[in-house]
Amino acid sequence: MHGLMKCFQPVESAGFFVDRPGNPKETRTGVSQAAQGNAMATIRRNSHQPPVLTAAQCREPPRLAPFQCPSCLSRLENSPTGPRCTGCGTRYALIDGSIIDFVGGRFDTKLDPHQYDSGHGINDRRSAAEYRHIRRLAGERWPASLGRMLEIGCGTGAFSRAVLADNAAQEAVLTDVSRDMLRICKAHLDRLGVGARVPMTLATYSTNERCFRDASFDSCVGIQVLHHLPDYEAFLEDLFRFLKPGGIAFFAEPALRFHQALAAGIADIVARQMAADPTPSHDRQLLHNWIGEQRRGTLHQGALWYLAGLEDKHMFVPDSFAATAQRIGFASAEAFPLAPDPAGSRMAVGLFGELGLSPEGTAAVLEQLPRHTKPYFKALPAADRTPSYLFWLRKPLRRAARPRKTGAATQAARPAAVVNVLPAHWFLELRAQPDAAGLAIDVEGWCLLNSDIKWLRIQVCGVERDMPVWYPRADVHGAFNQDGTYAAWNSLCCGVTGRVMFEGVPAAAEELPIGMRLVLTNGFALDLPVQRFRPGQPLFLKL
Repeated sequence: MHGLMKCFQPVESAGFFVDRPGNPKETRTGVSQAAQGNAMATIRRNSHQPPVLTAAQCREPPRLAPFQCPSCLSRLENSPTGPRCTGCGTRYALIDGSIIDFVGGRFDTKLDPHQYDSGHGINDRRSAAEYRHIRRLAGERWPASLGRMLEIGCGTGAFSRAVLADNAAQEAVLTDVSRDMLRICKAHLDRLGVGARVPMTLATYSTNERCFRDASFDSCVGIQVLHHLPDYEAFLEDLFRFLKPGGIAFFAEPALRFHQALAAGIADIVARQMAADPTPSHDRQLLHNWIGEQRRGTLHQGALWYLAGLEDKHMFVPDSFAATAQRIGFASAEAFPLAPDPAGSRMAVGLFGELGLSPEGTAAVLEQLPRHTKPYFKALPAADRTPSYLFWLRKPLRRAARPRKTGAATQAARPAAVVNVLPAHWFLELRAQPDAAGLAIDVEGWCLLNSDIKWLRIQVCGVERDMPVWYPRADVHGAFNQDGTYAAWNSLCCGVTGRVMFEGVPAAAEELPIGMRLVLTNGFALDLPVQRFRPGQPLFLKL
């Protein structure tokens, strides 16, 4: 599920964007959904081949002061054919005569820009309410003006339309990886008449382009953006560079501990339902799949090589985020609960709508939810009982020496040690096949311990590969956890499946030793018996 839906859940007073079956016929601003839909349809018809206009065809040339050439870092200037680098001469296209294209189609979003607002319940009223709520949380930290403001991942303008309508910024640069998102954003801003009051520039930007000049922005905002970036720390490094001294940045991002607690509570409900009626249920399977996705996302934080392929790549813990920001050089890094939800009930309403649960299934789970989530949320500090945080960063007025990295940042990566975490069960089937690059091993099975398993680590000829343990396995839960020996969070999602490659390992050997280890989230591990196997023949391990 997309981060916006995951973290901005039904808090009507705060105006957060939610997904509900059906949408209102008319917004509170009096602009009908049909009228907005007609405008979006026009954009959709014209979006397949983006027209690239020359600067002479534009009503006003783009403001290029904060930009630089990503290739040689020289200044840009307007030319009859669009922005041009004063150093290397590279020219950048103007999409629709108004959107500077730095990405050039190399990246795009998996989301549907044309269904995004309707699918997530986004409208002007909720946009304004969210903006007001963030201002209230910031309190006296909110500046008299955001000055020249940069928004990353502006999408359809859900946040920027409220900020700019309030004249909170003197100038705005709005960016997104998607051309169509920017088109829709511009359509909303034009509809509200914002462009006539606030100078603004739109540009495609994926955070991989070094297209902003040093000390160019007074402020930067991102709403549910950082958790999509493969390397958000690299972006924060670049952010520090292009913010002015004393500049601020704020981001709304998902809370790791909250999502893990909610998933554990829903897992207990699913286990209880299975015990009462083991007949397969569509609603139960939807919840089971979601629990597996949450387990995959929360237990493998920091493994960029694995998370890079997911839409939602990160969840956040305030202390870790603050330590990263301060290491980069920010003077302060604060976190505020964005939408407190002490039992997870408000988020669950939006979640179940997003998953497509039936009304009966939704009512049954919501009735049990407070009782089953209570022990997990009670264990969390009050500040963590929220689906998302508002992170507030400030760059110092003067450059200070960056703190050195200490051992504290690597404590979680302690050397693995063998521990006893019985009762333990596993069943694994491995099949090795020759591959042009070496040896390919297909793995199917499950591993169940009374602890959180992060990886099944396989070693062949000194080469190690990790496979995540998260796949839903209702059969294993039914066979081994009817008495509740294991946490339902562990027994429901203990499967492992996929292929791992061992480059350079000789596939023609008659027999190879293979070692396996279950790596736990606390850094410890359990070694499985060492085996020997022949490529082309299955290997079974069972306990």
